[in-house]
Amino acid sequence: MKKQMKKAGFILTAAVLSLSIALGGCSSNETPAASVNNSKAEPAELKPVELSWHYLAWEDPKDLAAVNEKINEITTKKINATVKLYPLTWDNFKQKTNIMAAAGDTYDLVFTSNWINEFDQAVSKGALRKLDDLWQYMPNVKKSIPDEIWKATSVKGSNYAVINKQIFANQYGIGIIEPYVKEYNLELDQITSYEQILPVFEKIHADHKDVKLRGIGFDTLGFAPAFFGKFEAIGDTQLPGWLNAEGKVINQYDTPELRKVAQYNASLVQKGYIDPRSKLPGQDFTEDEKANKYPIDNVELIKPDMVTNGALAKDGKTKRVFNLITKPKIFSNSLTAAMTGISTTSKNPERAAMLIELVNTDKELYNLITFGIEGKHYTKAGDNLITKIADSGYNTNTDFVFGNVFNGFYTDPGQVGSWDATEKLNNEAEYSELLGFNFVSEPVKTEIAAVKSVMDEYGNVFAGWFPEKYEEFLAKLKNAGVDKIIAEKQRQVDEWKSSL
Repeated sequence: MKKQMKKAGFILTAAVLSLSIALGGCSSNETPAASVNNSKAEPAELKPVELSWHYLAWEDPKDLAAVNEKINEITTKKINATVKLYPLTWDNFKQKTNIMAAAGDTYDLVFTSNWINEFDQAVSKGALRKLDDLWQYMPNVKKSIPDEIWKATSVKGSNYAVINKQIFANQYGIGIIEPYVKEYNLELDQITSYEQILPVFEKIHADHKDVKLRGIGFDTLGFAPAFFGKFEAIGDTQLPGWLNAEGKVINQYDTPELRKVAQYNASLVQKGYIDPRSKLPGQDFTEDEKANKYPIDNVELIKPDMVTNGALAKDGKTKRVFNLITKPKIFSNSLTAAMTGISTTSKNPERAAMLIELVNTDKELYNLITFGIEGKHYTKAGDNLITKIADSGYNTNTDFVFGNVFNGFYTDPGQVGSWDATEKLNNEAEYSELLGFNFVSEPVKTEIAAVKSVMDEYGNVFAGWFPEKYEEFLAKLKNAGVDKIIAEKQRQVDEWKSSL
């Protein structure tokens, strides 16, 4: 097998490409096709259409209509299309997108990833359209990311989603509210694992009884497998079937490393450090976060500027500081963490592709959909720096769901220059040995559905509320077919490696 571990030395270009597209390349309901940068084609040559876009949002934006109106002024002028935005909050996004896919609803763009509206399963269900014939409408998006990286969204030779360009190199650490660091003279570089957070938290809790810790749930594990051991996720990052250091696919929940995490959670529950509301679905902890009642985070994806400059806490004014623990590495799951897909039910897939191209190349549009209207939702504090207006009615807080984050404003003076630093980190990080492998879940979709049902039922067991049921949880996974899923993942990995 060729050695896959290598430097990801690539140049992420932003070339402006003008492309004429013949009528014969048009499909679906499009009239004369044109790239958004084709100066020979005017938007008036395209019939007007309305596109829908379902995406993840931090909160329901009260001022959505005003922002949507401004967006449509740009999209009508550039591609003769209006866009109807459908922001979905974290607690209902997964259910809504599953229902949409199952019902065959007509829609155009949708956020997909390896952790919510899971990419491999969306492809398996036939919910996402192939992009082979649509790249002609997204020339700059295609050019801005190396071919090696695009392999992450390729299934059986075809791409099914557009990667939202952001930090690709995963490096993890912990974050803490700075006033506590100063108050207790904490040395962050002494915290090198999640377990070492507890004694630090207990110092803080002794004087501040209202502070809490978060447990480590399935979502946190899926977000950062490499933080908890020499693991790499395959497909849906929360499902059983991670790859270990020996190249073997295993049920991570039945390993010493993750059993220890479950025990850690149980100790936090026993000591009363976790808010009991977290046992219930759909709970909103925004106000507690804004009040800095969560002084320490178990694990953070650390961007270059965060180590040197820190970042703002949820209250928008208190500083958070960070300690980097793991080395940067590009995994397939870091590339598929934020993507935009085009639905197979879209009646205007070409125009949907044009919208993807536009939002990734037009900084005004990207910042409008991400941050809202200047003077109403934010004020300019520098050339590319803004200050968000508190309670303005528009705060997506999810810049990664729309497109290339490097087109975005900085929201903290400490971030200025970090886009270049992040590009450099992406360029210099090592590639995972599995880069380019994509798990096809179709052969075990029945077992996956059954296992996901078990995980939904036993999430609070892993989270520490019912530790006595952990063996029961593992037994239920076996009964649901976890061994078949693991065997299928191993088969596909082995087959892929032998083809290199």
